[in-house]
Amino acid sequence: MAVLRALKRAFGAPGIAPRWTQSAKDAIGTAYSAGSTVWFTVSAGILNEAYYPTIDRPQIRDLQYLVTDGESFFHDERRHLDSRLEPLANDALGVRITNADREGRYRIVKEVIADPHQPCILIRTRLEGDEQLLARLRLFALLAPHLDVGGWENSGYVAEAAGREILTAQKRGTWLALGATVPFLRRSCGYVGTSDGWTDLARDLRMDWEFDVAENGNIALTGELDTRQSREFTLGLAFGKSLHHAAATLSQSLGFPFSQHRDRFLDQWGRACRHLAPLAGASGDGGRLYHASHALLLAHEDKTYPGAMIASLSIPWGEAKGDEDLGGYHLVWTRDMVNSATGLLASGNTETPLRALIYLACSQQPDGGFHQNFWIDGEPYWRGIQLDEVAFPILLATKLREADALRDFDPYAMVLRAAGYLIRQGPATRQERWEENAGYSPSTLASNIAALTCAASFARARGDEATAAFLQQHADFLEAHVEAWTVTTEGTLLPGVARHFIRIRPVDPDDPRPDDDPNGGMVMIRNQPPGKRAEFPAKEIVDAGFLELVRYGIRRAGDPLIEDSLRVVDAVLKVETPSGPCWRRYNHDGYGQRDDGGPYEGWGTGRAWPLLTGERGHYELAAGRDVGPYLHAMERFATSAGLLPEQVWDAPDLPQGRMFLGGPTGSPMPLMWAHAEYIKLLRSAEDGRVFDRIPAVVERYQGRRPRRAIEVWTFNRRVRSVREGTILRVQAAAPFRLHWTAEEWSVVQDTTSTPTALGIDFVDVPIARRQAAPIRFTFFWPEAERWEGRDFAITVEKAE
Repeated sequence: MAVLRALKRAFGAPGIAPRWTQSAKDAIGTAYSAGSTVWFTVSAGILNEAYYPTIDRPQIRDLQYLVTDGESFFHDERRHLDSRLEPLANDALGVRITNADREGRYRIVKEVIADPHQPCILIRTRLEGDEQLLARLRLFALLAPHLDVGGWENSGYVAEAAGREILTAQKRGTWLALGATVPFLRRSCGYVGTSDGWTDLARDLRMDWEFDVAENGNIALTGELDTRQSREFTLGLAFGKSLHHAAATLSQSLGFPFSQHRDRFLDQWGRACRHLAPLAGASGDGGRLYHASHALLLAHEDKTYPGAMIASLSIPWGEAKGDEDLGGYHLVWTRDMVNSATGLLASGNTETPLRALIYLACSQQPDGGFHQNFWIDGEPYWRGIQLDEVAFPILLATKLREADALRDFDPYAMVLRAAGYLIRQGPATRQERWEENAGYSPSTLASNIAALTCAASFARARGDEATAAFLQQHADFLEAHVEAWTVTTEGTLLPGVARHFIRIRPVDPDDPRPDDDPNGGMVMIRNQPPGKRAEFPAKEIVDAGFLELVRYGIRRAGDPLIEDSLRVVDAVLKVETPSGPCWRRYNHDGYGQRDDGGPYEGWGTGRAWPLLTGERGHYELAAGRDVGPYLHAMERFATSAGLLPEQVWDAPDLPQGRMFLGGPTGSPMPLMWAHAEYIKLLRSAEDGRVFDRIPAVVERYQGRRPRRAIEVWTFNRRVRSVREGTILRVQAAAPFRLHWTAEEWSVVQDTTSTPTALGIDFVDVPIARRQAAPIRFTFFWPEAERWEGRDFAITVEKAE
């Protein structure tokens, strides 16, 4: 059994305030095997966050080597060495890192993998350089535990296990163990900023402190490695649910040759990527980014909760965040997850997308909705309501059915519940896809129209024509209002273009009588610097979210309104970079790197997003234009290890802040949504058609089928007027009898509501041609045996 040593206690508790580390990663790593429940990330030549036992639980801040000759210099890898990184193989998420002394005296060469069967990270390390210097060099491993997703309350100990002295740490039942195939000459546990190894060595180039224990604080573990035995060794970092578990895992991993682990690691990844669809021919880089994107998407699926896929193994601007902000991109966002799943589907993978759909069906709330984001175990983090995140699982189910890949899983119950939620909660969303504003959003409406059309197709396949008709008619209602809700006729952003889509028409979903006019209303722009203007006319704020209308097939590419809107978007949001064109989310965006290169901390400047280059590429393909510039730009935005950032720097170079035009900022990297968008664009280019295009949607809205217009009245949206010759549909969440008149109560009708499989009842009131009097009505609720107690009125407008 492992034995803790606790004689010498470190001073300086609890240490300085903990912080995470940068979110722009240079590499992501994990074994493909489900038995190896550990993930790692690399930035600036060192290991940083390691995740265990699920992909949403970061457990360390970083692990690096410290180097000194004991006389003239002290280096840490991150600050003082030049780093070069290369993948071990095209399809495998292991890396080789070479960190070189800037004076050319020595190099540290590291190969980093995960044990292919256990939760242990292995770092094969070799010292190279001038022999006389190497004989004097002293090498130290420095580890900063952030166990149980936090830097406070960690406790570290020196321990002995299997005849090897190791360093350990624990917090609330999660343990780690650090050791190597060469012994530690010295070991110490200290508090960061006061008694840790970095502070110790920086003082006098010697390790003077050897503390056995540092409890309940922000701690660091330090061990001097005996490189006299060998200048090549393996360092291991293992995790477990007890000291014995972590120590035994470490000993097992270090007990077998690194070469054996490496061969199995590469073989696992090779088998996982063996059946990729042949899309490399459409790329401009020989398939390099395609292969990297595919492996990264696979790696972002959890191994304990199959199908659960997170947005990114990163904490946005983590260097500025501590324990007070536990959420990063290592959470499930339904939007990002469905994009990841469909990206894999585009690559020919059907099993992971099916697991994703099953996981989502199990994560759905009883009312049919999905949390804004949530931990892998289903516990919500933020609790916003985003209607596109409810629509996306229906679209994933449709794509899997289209690929004949649903196997024995029946998604119909999930589809109906989600569709019912969209109808009850819409048409205004409480948050659009940028998670900031409520109202009528072109991108949200596009996803909802497509999802309801798909849900109708599912119902029709079951022989339930009544439910199919109800769902499709509600989609028709939304589709008929897209321009009326989201297109301004008073645009001022580009001379000569007054009519164009706007980002959002802000309305309060709790206001039953909102002003739907897209020429009016003010939108609050989040994340603005203190004292800076934050409220703007909605008609003056644009994004390219309306392109989703073309992606799914609701609107035709080349439509004059779409093309005019793109002219506005290009004039306001487009950025030319050395890598190619890129676009910002919307004008006046504040979510991004600050102008001085500093991290986003509640405010900043919104930068350009490579995934939007992919979205534009999909539109250009649909319009019959060349997609190459957009594919190749995304390939150039990627790092040497094939990682795509969320945002790139869109201003002149800022060398002092390490910001370069077209290069990654401190935003999350990699962003799985961007990688999925790239694969889908590659597939679309190969096929000559947009991969996300839905045939049933195209047939419905580009087939020009005649249909009678419907206006929907609900208690959460009490429409003011309806046009003659249309149908007024009155909906409620319980059975009712509609007591109504079209003739000022001189003639009265009572109509019993029609139930649906969605838990929604409705009555259709036909509006006659040349109807002049308003429609007046009230409700009788038979289950409660009561009248509503108030009347409602809707004016009738003449048809144009």
